[in-house]
Amino acid sequence: MNPRGTLLRRLLAGALIIVAILLAVFAFQQPKSADNGKSMPALSTPLWSARRVPQSIVDTVGSQRLQVRLGEISSGVDHCFDVRDAGQVVVVENTPEAFIPASSLKLLTAAGVLFVLGPDFRYSTRAIATSEPKNGSVETLFLVGAGDPTLTTPEGIAALNGDRTTAGNKTTPLDELAERIVAAGVTSIPGGVVGVDSRYDSQRFLPQWPSAYRAEVGPIGALVVDSGKVPISKDAGSEKPPALHAATELSRLLALRGVALGSPGTGSAPDSFKSIAGIKSGPMSEILTSFLSSSDNVAGEMLLKELAMRSGKPGTTVDGVKVLTQRLTELGIPMGNVTIVDGSGLSRENKLTCDALVAVLNLANKRRYSTLRDGLAIAGDRGTLAPRLQGSVLTGKLRAKTGSLSGVSALAGQVNVRRPLDFALILNGAFSEQSGLSLRERMATAIGSFPDSPPPETLVPSP
Repeated sequence: MNPRGTLLRRLLAGALIIVAILLAVFAFQQPKSADNGKSMPALSTPLWSARRVPQSIVDTVGSQRLQVRLGEISSGVDHCFDVRDAGQVVVVENTPEAFIPASSLKLLTAAGVLFVLGPDFRYSTRAIATSEPKNGSVETLFLVGAGDPTLTTPEGIAALNGDRTTAGNKTTPLDELAERIVAAGVTSIPGGVVGVDSRYDSQRFLPQWPSAYRAEVGPIGALVVDSGKVPISKDAGSEKPPALHAATELSRLLALRGVALGSPGTGSAPDSFKSIAGIKSGPMSEILTSFLSSSDNVAGEMLLKELAMRSGKPGTTVDGVKVLTQRLTELGIPMGNVTIVDGSGLSRENKLTCDALVAVLNLANKRRYSTLRDGLAIAGDRGTLAPRLQGSVLTGKLRAKTGSLSGVSALAGQVNVRRPLDFALILNGAFSEQSGLSLRERMATAIGSFPDSPPPETLVPSP
């Protein structure tokens, strides 16, 4: 049993006893007569009545019951949990130790992005050439990546919308850029499309990640199409460079529109150039909603590198982590024992506390950071929680950032069944991913029942 939790329960029990004694004293006192000798009018509600039990007592008992319930569910695994009502602690079980957070870490990445870039920021992907089109031709078209994680082909958009966890995700349509290039008068590109992703470094995969993740994540770059889902090269047996994949896809879309092209490639942008066409992303608030609700790992790494770039540092993961840690500290997030290694939460070297997660959620009360709550997955409806808790009391009532790895399960957000409660919980142990899902959903259901206390008449003794 956590010593802090035991002390809290003893203090709450003592407070209840004192309140009960005071109520008993007041109950048995006779009303005094007025100075003129007349009796005081009878009370419409008896002094000793369940209706006079303060809500604070009901909440206190509810807190005790919730503390016990959450402790029972999480028993046997390393854990922390923290539940707040309008910023006030309802229950808490924290230790100085930090835990592997999995994708719940994405909340911290999003907070740093909103601090540096703001909710209205938009990426701008450009198609440039060394000269204006002549007779419909530009020798080479350079597709310059700006770090937009939402560039998507028509096929990619269909795939997103066909999956409940990603349906409705914000995208920057690559075919719209192709339309604009054709509208600029381009009918021939003999030198082909050249993908440029020099904005960030060339690290495509983090060394802290298990190699098995390569089938699901990456490669990372500043010019990524379809969330980094690129074909494996038959010759080299490795991923096609993301910039080459992007150039290939744009070439395909241009060819469908009648443009004659040479082979796609990668390279650097010319120092002197003419802008042919461009496309802006949606606002960062919408990008982060997709990032948080569907838990886009590649976007997390791209956002981290953009944080570094926007702070005057190289576009690397290491520099992004330094910037993120500094900005979170400036925001007042308790960073003691917190370790950040990446922007997605995939590394098991990441360590996080429930205290830090709840502090990040509290930022959502400010307009600039409202996406930290509004953009979360919704039980039975949106994102990673769309297939979960359907038909339960939490359907549509739970907004949360999920986190899942083998032996790791986390949930942080807001449950609003009886009243809005911000909460965070992290579980680490020897359990399967499916068992972790069950544990955290049982805990979320218990939180949603607060203040599940007995009827008021049972909280005070009879006169």
